[in-house]
Amino acid sequence: GYSPSNTIFFKGVTSIESLENYLKKLGYIRERRNMGEKAIWSKPGQPNGDIFYLYLNRATGEAELTKVINN
Repeated sequence: GYSPSNTIFFKGVTSIESLENYLKKLGYIRERRNMGEKAIWSKPGQPNGDIFYLYLNRATGEAELTKVINN
């Protein structure tokens, strides 16, 4: 099946810079590949570690932050 995940939705958003900074402080880096329109964030040197997907829908003003737990 699928790995467990949690998603937080943010409404009234015009920028996801603060969420990107949060992920950077946790030691995550943005990968060069994306999953559709979602940016993928992972920790260097942990290919099977947890990952985050970050997406901003500018038309609706909603951001989505999903953590996929790969333990």
